[in-house]
Amino acid sequence: MSNGAAGSAGPSSYEAFYHFEPDIISTDLTVHKFNMPPYAKNLPLVISKYLALGMDLMAIFEKATVNPARLMGLEGQIGTMVPGALANIAIFEEREKHYIQRDYCDDKLECSRMILVPLMTMIAGEIQYCRSDFYF
Repeated sequence: MSNGAAGSAGPSSYEAFYHFEPDIISTDLTVHKFNMPPYAKNLPLVISKYLALGMDLMAIFEKATVNPARLMGLEGQIGTMVPGALANIAIFEEREKHYIQRDYCDDKLECSRMILVPLMTMIAGEIQYCRSDFYF
């Protein structure tokens, strides 16, 4: 199942998901409809889509971090929280919410489980974003 601007989508794609989970979860970060609801173009919304489909949160994080790092030959550098890694970190807040995500074909997926809201992101240990009401 693709998360890109013109990827496969809709009921047949969701049906396939129940038989074959993806190895990697990502987004293509296109400019077209970027971060505009109801299209899931940012990684927290893509992760929320897989949660709505019933996938385990820790399995999703593995497929969005560990697996891509391994395939790029960067295991131990990114996608991990071990000493010496680059410290690219995202902290999210889970919110219960009913919402609808639409794909490129305008098919909809009703989501009623949770949505992930970014609180803080760090790249190489440096804060790049911090929501104003988040304190750590």
